[in-house]
Amino acid sequence: MPISGRPLLARVLDRLRPVEDEFPIFVATSERPVDDPIADFATQQNVTVFRGATDDVAGRILACARAHDITRLVRVSGDSPFMDPMLCRELAAAHIAGEEDLVTNVSPRSYPKGLSVEVVSTTALARAAAAMQDTSDREHVTPFMYRHPEMFSIRNHPAPNDDSDVTLTVDTPHDHARACAIAAQLDAHKGMASLEDIIGMARAWDRENINAARADTHD
Repeated sequence: MPISGRPLLARVLDRLRPVEDEFPIFVATSERPVDDPIADFATQQNVTVFRGATDDVAGRILACARAHDITRLVRVSGDSPFMDPMLCRELAAAHIAGEEDLVTNVSPRSYPKGLSVEVVSTTALARAAAAMQDTSDREHVTPFMYRHPEMFSIRNHPAPNDDSDVTLTVDTPHDHARACAIAAQLDAHKGMASLEDIIGMARAWDRENINAARADTHD
């Protein structure tokens, strides 16, 4: 879907470009024909595409890492048009400097939904994938690791302020409307906005639209 005139996936890739020289970008999508447009678009954007299992996302990501000799990977989701590249850099640096299997900012969550970053070593992901029995674990990749801290060393990267109530992901029509409004503001200012500014835009949009919904209810 377009987010203020630009495809959602393009918005995600745009946000990651500043760290592309340090961390090559891969789009890991499924082998289904319905996902051909994703692969075609990523190729047009000069981004390497890897195609693998539809439901076994853990296996798909692991196969992508192995195919490209990746020892650690920074995982972000394709529904996050306001992903912060510096946040990716911070967590990657923490993973490089430490000895943890997984460095994350979602356990516990303090960043907004849509700014989830997980940096995991390929060896740890391989251990997790080999132990997963539940199809849900294979689909969602990391919950198994969070449930088994005895098997994996995990470090959380907390936000300066708890903004976990803010949503920047695009999962619903309401999320889409919010994302379009924020993207339009960023485009008008050539994208020069801090993460704090973007969170502020999301809060302001939510307040305005909650108030509008309440007004409609009273009418």
